[in-house]
Amino acid sequence: MSLTIAHLHETLKSRLPQFSERLFGQAGDTFVGGWEKYLFDTPHGWWTTPNREFPDRGHSSQPARSMKACIEKATHYIDIVTMDEPTGDFRKDVEDGLIALAVSGRPVTVRFLLGRQAGGPNLHTWMMLKQLADRIRQAKPRASQLNVYLAQFRWESASWNHAKLIAIDGCVLITGGHNMWDGHYLAKNPVFDISMRFDGGIARGGHRFADALWNFVRANNRRPPGGATYSNYLNPELKIDESAPPPRSESFEAVTADTSTDVDSHFPALWVASPGWGVYTTPRVLEGAMMIALVEGLKQAKQSCKMSLQDLGSPHMSAVDFKTWRPRDYPFDLIGCGGSWFILPLIDNFAEFLHKNTSATLEIILSAPTGGAHSYGHGVKLQTILNLLSQRMNAQFQTSKNHALKILNERVFLKTIAFSDGREAWHDGTKKDNHAKFWILDNKICHVGSENCYPYVQRLGQAALQEFGVIGEFPPSVRDMVMEGYYNHASRHGVRTDAKLADLTW
Repeated sequence: MSLTIAHLHETLKSRLPQFSERLFGQAGDTFVGGWEKYLFDTPHGWWTTPNREFPDRGHSSQPARSMKACIEKATHYIDIVTMDEPTGDFRKDVEDGLIALAVSGRPVTVRFLLGRQAGGPNLHTWMMLKQLADRIRQAKPRASQLNVYLAQFRWESASWNHAKLIAIDGCVLITGGHNMWDGHYLAKNPVFDISMRFDGGIARGGHRFADALWNFVRANNRRPPGGATYSNYLNPELKIDESAPPPRSESFEAVTADTSTDVDSHFPALWVASPGWGVYTTPRVLEGAMMIALVEGLKQAKQSCKMSLQDLGSPHMSAVDFKTWRPRDYPFDLIGCGGSWFILPLIDNFAEFLHKNTSATLEIILSAPTGGAHSYGHGVKLQTILNLLSQRMNAQFQTSKNHALKILNERVFLKTIAFSDGREAWHDGTKKDNHAKFWILDNKICHVGSENCYPYVQRLGQAALQEFGVIGEFPPSVRDMVMEGYYNHASRHGVRTDAKLADLTW
C-alpha cells in the first residue's frame, strides 16, 4: 500500500461503505493556480514584520475579496456554509457579490447556512435578508432572478455547523479554517489561518454536503422555543418568508472541464466531511472522513508529518491522566492527559509513525496555550503533549523514557506560532492565535479544511460538529506554493518547546 489519494479513497469506502458521495468523494480534475487567487493564508506576508509595524487594518483582505470575485461570476447555484453571522468586510464583500448577481439578471439560487454554537443567542436571519434586500433595491436591478435562502443550523446543544465552504456551479470551491468574522481576521491582532480555492469536480462535494445539511433544515424547520434550526427565503421580488429551499437538482453538475488549464496540472483530491449529530440517521453515523483518512495516512507515511493546528487537546478540562474514555456514541476513543482529552487513535498513530520510521519527523505548530488575543488556545501545555506521546510509545512499543526523550528532542518539533523575532506576543502583550486545520504527509498529501484535531469535549459531554475539507495529492507546483507561501514561514518563525526527562511522568 502507498500514500495516495486512491488508497485513502478505498479506505473510506471500506470504512464508510454507505456514505460515498455523502461524506466523501473523489475528483481527478482538481486545479489550483497561483497564490493570489487560490491560497488564502492570513495575515499573508507579515511573518517577518516587527510587531510594532503591524497595521490594524488592510493586512488580510484577500479572502473576502476573493469570495466576492467568485460569487459574482456564478451562473446557477451557490452554497455558502459557515459558522455564525458574517461581519464587517466579510459580510459586505459577500453581499456585494450577491448584489452583482441580482443586477446581472442571471437566475442564481443561493443557499446560505450558518451554524450557531449552543449557548449563543439565535441569529436574526429575517433581518439579515431584509438588510440584503435593502442594498439590492439601492442597486436598482432591472430584472433580478436571485433567490436567497438563509438558515440557522443547530442540533439541540451538542451539534452545530462548523464547516466553512463556498461551492459555486459545481466547479469552484473555497474551503478552510476561516470564519467570516471581521474582528478576528481583518482587524487588530488577527488570527492566523488558511483556506484555499480548488477548481474542478471537487466543488460538487461542497454542494452534496450542503444538501445533507439542508435536508436537516427542511425536516427541523422550527424557530425557538420549539427548535434551533430555521430558515428564511428572499425571492427575486425581495419579499421574505420562512420557507426552505426544495431539494437541489444536480443537473448543472455535468460541467465542462476548464480547457484554459493544463491537464497535466490537474491532480486527484478527496472532499471529506463529518456529519455531526442528527444529519444522517438512516443509517446513523458520526465518524468523520477526515480523521479516518489522516489516521490511515499516518500508517502509510514514511518521512514527515507537518501540521498547523489550533490545538490538540480539548477545550474543557478533566482530572484523569492516561485514562481512556469512549463518550456516548462517539466514534473514537479519547485519552486524558494533563487535564485535557485527546483523540487516542491520532496520538497512537503519531507514536507508531515515529517508531517504525526511524528518521521520520513530526512537526506541529499550535496557538499560544493561554493569553491569546482571541483565546483560541485551550491551555494545553506543549510539555503535556510531549509527555502523552512518550507514554503512548511506551504503551505500544515498550519504549524507555530515555529513548522516548531522544526521539522527542531529535524528531518531534512542537511549536507555538510567532513572528520572526521569536516573540509570541503582539505589541499590546496578547499572544498569537492559530486557527488553521492544515496538515501534509510526506510533502505530498495535504489537507485544508474546518475540522480540528482535538475532541470537542464540553462540560456536559461530547459535541460532534459538522465539518468539511479537501485532501489533495498535490503536484510539485501546488505543494511548493503552499509550503513556501504559508507553512515554511510558520515553521521558521515558530517557537519550539523541548522535552525534559522530568516532563515524562508515566
